[in-house]
Amino acid sequence: MSSVSVLCEQLKSGSISLPEFQAGMRDFIRLELGAAMELAKGGREFVTQADWGFVGAQAKKQYAYLDNFVAEIAANPTGWLSGNRLNSRANLYAQLGYAALEDDLQREKTKAGFTEERNVLDPGAEHCKDTSGRPGCEEITAKGWVPIGTLPKIGERACYTNDRCELQYRKPDPENPGEWIYGND
Repeated sequence: MSSVSVLCEQLKSGSISLPEFQAGMRDFIRLELGAAMELAKGGREFVTQADWGFVGAQAKKQYAYLDNFVAEIAANPTGWLSGNRLNSRANLYAQLGYAALEDDLQREKTKAGFTEERNVLDPGAEHCKDTSGRPGCEEITAKGWVPIGTLPKIGERACYTNDRCELQYRKPDPENPGEWIYGND
């Protein structure tokens, strides 16, 4: 059982308060975003102060979403604390690291001079289509190579944080005009 699921069950059973749940979720978010940055950089020893500042900005954004979530729970505890509704919503945070890792990798590739990106579908996952104004992964993949920052980010697509696609990057090879250097690691 994930730590997010444990927090949900503790809140539902009354063994922790709503502020304790919120504090536990904040800790989870901070750790998940930090781990994503460490993966993107190739290890904690390569993470700079600027990188940690970026993680802090990511966390601040997620904390605002969490604060709204906690306010919804406080406004309707019966609706949230019975059944699986709380777990379903909270478990979206358990998938936060994947989207954060993609953001961190894109940031690193941009700093390294990569200029184009493309979406690649995970061969083992189901893929979403455009729904209610949110682009689907199939449509995004069909765009091919585009300038970095053009494609919707992981987590901003129709499949939200269930997205299992990856972005690949390339830049022109200065030594071989017309050739590309790929950075997909």
